[in-house]
Amino acid sequence: MQTPGRRTVNKISSVALAGLSKRFMLRLKTCRELHMKTRTRKKVEQPGPFTPGITKGMVRQHAYELFRDKLSTQPLTLEDWVLAEKDLVGDLEAQQTVG
Repeated sequence: MQTPGRRTVNKISSVALAGLSKRFMLRLKTCRELHMKTRTRKKVEQPGPFTPGITKGMVRQHAYELFRDKLSTQPLTLEDWVLAEKDLVGDLEAQQTVG
């Protein structure tokens, strides 16, 4: 029996065909994403700080606070270390002007 609003094609309803095509496209998209090229980041040793009065330990602690969500999946890059040092220096300067 055919219900109103649904057309059967070779005993398969158009709604069922739409569902199957969506699942197929989802699987196809997932397979493509798995095979895409991914850029791997090189692990970089922590560079020495450029700012006088700032130690490697201070920068390392600040970097771990800044990037704690990133550290579980990938190592810090040179840009991350530099950003952490700049942010630390900015925080210390702001504390000195306020206090």
